[in-house]
Amino acid sequence: MLGFVTQAGQKFADSTEQIVSEAASYGPVGTTMALLEASSKFFSAIHKRLHKAQRDEFRILARIDYDYLPSEYPYDVPYESRNIFKSDFDGRVDVIPVSDPNIPSNAHRLMIAQMAMQMAQQSPPGMFNLEALNRTILNAANMPNMEEILPPKKKPQPLDPISDIMAATKGVPIAAFPGQNHDAHVQVKGAYLQDPLNGKNPAMQRIKPVLEANIQEHMVHKYQEQVNGVAKATLEQIPQQTPEVMEAVMAYAAQQVLNANQATGQVGSPEQHWSYWNRRRLNLNNINYNWMLPRMLPKPHWMHRNFNWKKPS
Repeated sequence: MLGFVTQAGQKFADSTEQIVSEAASYGPVGTTMALLEASSKFFSAIHKRLHKAQRDEFRILARIDYDYLPSEYPYDVPYESRNIFKSDFDGRVDVIPVSDPNIPSNAHRLMIAQMAMQMAQQSPPGMFNLEALNRTILNAANMPNMEEILPPKKKPQPLDPISDIMAATKGVPIAAFPGQNHDAHVQVKGAYLQDPLNGKNPAMQRIKPVLEANIQEHMVHKYQEQVNGVAKATLEQIPQQTPEVMEAVMAYAAQQVLNANQATGQVGSPEQHWSYWNRRRLNLNNINYNWMLPRMLPKPHWMHRNFNWKKPS
């Protein structure tokens, strides 16, 4: 009889522990979420009613404060004195609990965060803030010492190329800044990535995407500075500057930068520049060699003879 009553109670309450214990621990996140959702109906209903009761209680307390508080009421907090006003409870601002009635437990919150993490791992890089997701998962797990486990993110600082590489190996964020020698950054980091003992070493593959993204950022900064320089010089000669004129000047500046880069051969990566000029040097050497070869070889013996050509009689 006792077993029957216990089984009937579990069936009525739809115990979460029973369903989760019977489910596979290696199942997809969506399946586990569906199990938790189905098994927590009874407890979710209780949690939502508690949430509503607390919200009603806060409204009653706010109405009592508005009826009986003086116009200004001082109160003390550590190292500071503050005041609360009667007008704060006039009904224009709702006083509600901070709990979420749709999440009845930390396990539910943790599964939602893990589902977001799984989506982030399957999405293109940069779409999700992985640091915020990890912080949410640790908060749902009530992890202590959060600031020591996940310290505040450091802001990138303008550094020289070698210091940027060193910072990338330590996991410190790097970035390109206006006014830097962008060509030097591109050349140094490009040479590092091509070095078989450094950038091409399998142990350094982790920082390769970071350095490649930084190289692209330096190239964009350089292009921006070039276009802005030409546009600024052009705008100084135009008295009336409207948005349409600004766009036309930017298009003109972009075309001028393109023509200048094509004229100087500065198209492509530093490795491509070096390869291009090396091929040019080899071609010039081949041309000079082919031109000098006939003059370096000895003349045929018949060219040394003196022929007496006579007109036929």
